[in-house]
Amino acid sequence: MEPALATDWSANDDLTLWTFTLRDDVMFHDGSQFDANDVVSTYAMMWDADHPLHIGHTGRFTYFHAAFGLLNED
Repeated sequence: MEPALATDWSANDDLTLWTFTLRDDVMFHDGSQFDANDVVSTYAMMWDADHPLHIGHTGRFTYFHAAFGLLNED
């Protein structure tokens, strides 16, 4: 995985807190600037199976394990 929107990330020792450093030069097609609120909204959509934009509705989050290789899939 190569970061495109984050320039760096790290976790605490027990992997319960992750810190991401986001690029500050990313703009959406409408000219609005990308920021941490966009990241939070994206994860909320993925985690909430009742969210209207959630796809799959399986309740499993295999992406995290595939992306970071450290988190439990269940």
